[in-house]
Amino acid sequence: MRSAGEVRRRCRRAPRMVVHASARIRALTRRPTEPVARAAVFVVAMLLWSAATALGQPSATVPPPNDNYLQSTVIPQSMTTGTQPVSYTDTENTTLATTQSDLFNPDINGQPFGGAGPEPVTCDGATYGNTIWYDLRPKIDAGVEMIATGFPTAIALYQYSITTSLITKRIGCQVSQSLTNDFPVLTDVIKGRRYTIQIGGLSTASGVQSGLLQFKLIFYPDHDGDGIPDVADSCPTVPGVRRFDGCPPSIQAIPRFGATAEGSAARLDLLRVDLIPGGARVIARCVPCGINQTIQAGPHASSVTMTAFAGQTLPAGDKLEIWVTKRATGSGLYQYGAFGSFISYTVNGGTLGERVLRCLMPGSLTPQLSCPPQGRKKPSARTDALVTTAAARTAAVVTTEWRP
Repeated sequence: MRSAGEVRRRCRRAPRMVVHASARIRALTRRPTEPVARAAVFVVAMLLWSAATALGQPSATVPPPNDNYLQSTVIPQSMTTGTQPVSYTDTENTTLATTQSDLFNPDINGQPFGGAGPEPVTCDGATYGNTIWYDLRPKIDAGVEMIATGFPTAIALYQYSITTSLITKRIGCQVSQSLTNDFPVLTDVIKGRRYTIQIGGLSTASGVQSGLLQFKLIFYPDHDGDGIPDVADSCPTVPGVRRFDGCPPSIQAIPRFGATAEGSAARLDLLRVDLIPGGARVIARCVPCGINQTIQAGPHASSVTMTAFAGQTLPAGDKLEIWVTKRATGSGLYQYGAFGSFISYTVNGGTLGERVLRCLMPGSLTPQLSCPPQGRKKPSARTDALVTTAAARTAAVVTTEWRP
């Protein structure tokens, strides 16, 4: 139960006498004599087994244990810190589930209480009821896939306050007229926050749908918080965009220059850097000769000319180093910045010598052999398809936002 809204886990067990009776029957059936008695014993054993199996199924004589908001079932898998998806399954009978006129009534001990307002029961124009609840307590950013099977349902995901237990925001909801409702939300589940899932049967002409409901949640860790699960992310530790499989864009800048030999030194007539993104930052310097220049490119620029180097002579052995970076824009293709470009030349024999290429991590000027340093991984095809599906539904999810 939640502490002011946290949940204890429950388990179901067959009565002890059924377990002991089953053990006794198994012992009797080992005897080689009395075949008729053994046959009778077998029939009784099957009856006892059926009774024990039935006891493991959710009962329709009482409401489900997570019928009420403050008695929501906590999903332990939501607290994983691993990189692989983990799943949780549960089956409840919602025949006697209720819809609360006040989310705080009853309280976590089943006593009368109040102060939260009525339970939300609409999604995309549809009404639902006979609801059950599940809680998420993520320790890392993640995406979730919520699957309800059994009858037409609505699934809603909310964020609630840790201190007051009040719902503060609906992340999204989805209605399904079929027997299975598969609702992926691969963004917005942020570490350290609290979320609750509400599942209810759709209201139809014959009444509110209810009965045995199978619920499955798949928790997709997203360590870099870019909305692309680790298993579908080629750069799971560096936030990026879906167009580049979860990696930021890479800058592939190309320097253009004209140089004249002056003995073993090289005199630059022109230094221009092409193929840069708009708004890029370009730094050029000569080491140790001390010439340097930094230019912030315009929003639509594709090249910059480093005028400080025109007419300058670079001594033999000196290095010309160029950095091209792009800061995070907060939205769009470069919302997380970009893998930058680093190019260097060593003056030799009156020329700039061989070009050396390196990459730069977003926000860094330290050259790397590989970006990210551990290399890129191949994403899971199934989860990549799920990301596509979730992205297509994002607009619809946003329009159903509900606030108390």
